[in-house]
Order: sequence, then structure tokens, then C-alpha cells
Amino acid sequence: MSYLNNNAIQCFVLTRFNLPLWNKDKKGAPVRTMKWLEHRFLLFEEYCLPSIANQTYKNFEWLILFDSKTPDIFKERVLSFQQKCPQLSPVYVKPNGGQYFAQIFRDEVVNKLRGERVITIYLDNDDALDIHFVEDVKRRAANLPNGTFITYDNGYQFFTDYNYLMRIRYPKNHFMSVIEAAGTRVKTIYGYGSHYYIDKIPNVRIEHVKNQPLWCEVVHEKNMGNDAYFLNAKMMKGESILQTAYGIQEKVNSGLCLYLFRFIPRYIRTFIRRVGYFFFGRHW
Repeated sequence: MSYLNNNAIQCFVLTRFNLPLWNKDKKGAPVRTMKWLEHRFLLFEEYCLPSIANQTYKNFEWLILFDSKTPDIFKERVLSFQQKCPQLSPVYVKPNGGQYFAQIFRDEVVNKLRGERVITIYLDNDDALDIHFVEDVKRRAANLPNGTFITYDNGYQFFTDYNYLMRIRYPKNHFMSVIEAAGTRVKTIYGYGSHYYIDKIPNVRIEHVKNQPLWCEVVHEKNMGNDAYFLNAKMMKGESILQTAYGIQEKVNSGLCLYLFRFIPRYIRTFIRRVGYFFFGRHW
């Protein structure tokens, strides 16, 4: 596996944490309170952190942007996360600078460049990557030109209310990566706007990986936007996927009753809410 020893290609996973980008969650509750932070840190510890700490390829850096006003008790927990995942590198951002996260990521990455090419990977702090994700991205990047975006069209959604796991197809998902030439013109994956419109970039190159579900979106009650958007989702059985592929130790429920009386009603509620967003806009 010579591609893994190719230090000419650097890898960065990029994550925003508690930057002041929203004032409320999708249910109208305030964010960045102590209660909100505790819940967010628990989600991070349970789902996101183990998936990155268990990556099969270790030569990457995980940059996480935190609000500089994060209480000390949580900053101490960040230090403990670094013991579990040495690749984790916290960056504390002044409150009035959070909206410039794309530029901050760019500056941080550029300052750390040592190779000829760079891969940046988008990851939300409450989601998870398959433990082979970084390795697979680097393997593919070795044979792809600079400027190529990589997206895995299939993945999972894990719903924390009743612990059920759905396999979905979503080619415009946010678990995207981009390959760039190292240098001051690097933009990172955050520098190209919304993942949903990447395919609108003129002459864009996107490598769609069709049959490898290498990401997991965690759907909980305090998500900003994620929910049951996919009616053709397939309910999965057993804990082996989460435990083996993501390092997540969670019970997984399944069954026809769960699908009919939990997932389908949730899908309907989500659909109605999205129609409301279309006509009246979002209020968070």
C-alpha cells in the first residue's frame, strides 16, 4: 500500500464545533448554553470521536474550531479527547470571528502544509466516518487530479430517539473531500460553498463512489437541519455496522413496527416542516 506512505499528499479532517453561527436549534431552543454544550459534547464523545480515533490510517490532522469563550470545564475535556485521538488539534476562535470559519480553516491548513498536495475532508461534530474513510480517500486521491471532489453516494442515518439505523443514498451529502495542490491558493472543502451546489461549479470534477457507505449522519432532537429526508431508506439490523465500521458502541433496533410507526411518521413531519421552510424560511 505505497499510497499510504506517500507523504506528498497531506490529509486534514475539518470540523466546526460551537462557533456562534446560529442562535437557536430547529425546535427554537437556544444554543451554546451549558446544557446545549453538555449535550453536544456527549454526542461528540459517543459518535464522532471514536470514528476518527479508530481510523485505520493515522497520518492526518483533525482541525476543530471551538469558540474561544468555551467554558474551561469543556476545554479540559478537549484535552482528554487529544489523549484518545492524537490527530485532534483544537483551534479557538474569537466569537466575532466564527463567521469566517472558511478563511480560518484555509489559514490553518496552509500554515501546516509540507507536501505537494492536500486533501481536506468535511465532518460535522455530531456525525461519524467509517474507520476506513481517510485511508480510502487517500488511496483514491493518488490517482485523481487536483481539483477533484470525492463523495461517497451511500451512507447511513442513525436516529437516536429509538436507536434505528437506515442506509440511504444521498450523492449531495456533506461528507465531501477535495484534492488540491499545496500552496497559498488552497481553499479547503469549506471554501467552495454549500456541498449541495458543488456540482454547479463550472467544469467541476466529482468522483462519485457508488457502493461504499462510508459515513453516518446522526439524527438527534437538537440537529440544525438533518432528519428523515429519504423515504427509500433501508432499515439495518444489528449493532455490527456501528461497532465494527465506526467504533460506536450503540444498541440498534429494527423491525416493521419501528419502521411504520416511528420512521414513517417522522418522515411525514420532516416533509411538512420542509414545506414550511420553503414558504416561510427557517427561523434559526
